[in-house]
Amino acid sequence: KRKIAIVGMACEVRAARRIQPILLRQYPNLELTIIGLFCYECFDYYKLKEETRRLLDVDLDSAEKTQIHKGKYIVTIDGKEHATKVKELNNAVEGRCLDCPDFTAKYSDISVGSVGSDEGYSTVIVRSDIGKKLVESLALAKGKVDKDEVTKLSILKEKRAKLDRSEK
Repeated sequence: KRKIAIVGMACEVRAARRIQPILLRQYPNLELTIIGLFCYECFDYYKLKEETRRLLDVDLDSAEKTQIHKGKYIVTIDGKEHATKVKELNNAVEGRCLDCPDFTAKYSDISVGSVGSDEGYSTVIVRSDIGKKLVESLALAKGKVDKDEVTKLSILKEKRAKLDRSEK
């Protein structure tokens, strides 16, 4: 018996779902669980490094922590936070992300992200029986989720993808 979990962004989740039938033909006892991460866009590392240097005057390789929180890109070096608006990083965004309409990795068994949840917690969306079984087997703290915040970003990403396609 084989158990595999794949964690990835929406584009990676779609790819995993496409190869799933091939894997199941070859390994009929395979138990595949796909966990999707909320993703508005990802960045080309080398371009992000350049933009971090240009915008924040710091070396990304020296970062102790990087995060995107409430529209800000934050780099922590020696305990000091350096921040800019995520919108300022457009030059570093992977081009294919602009075509992707999927913020919450809708083809996963569960989707996870920080949007809509309190600091230190994650929003979890159960999307399948496999996902339900996984979540039920874990001791998770349950809290209130701001569904409107998740929906707002999902709609914005869909609109951006449609706009980008219409411009091509």
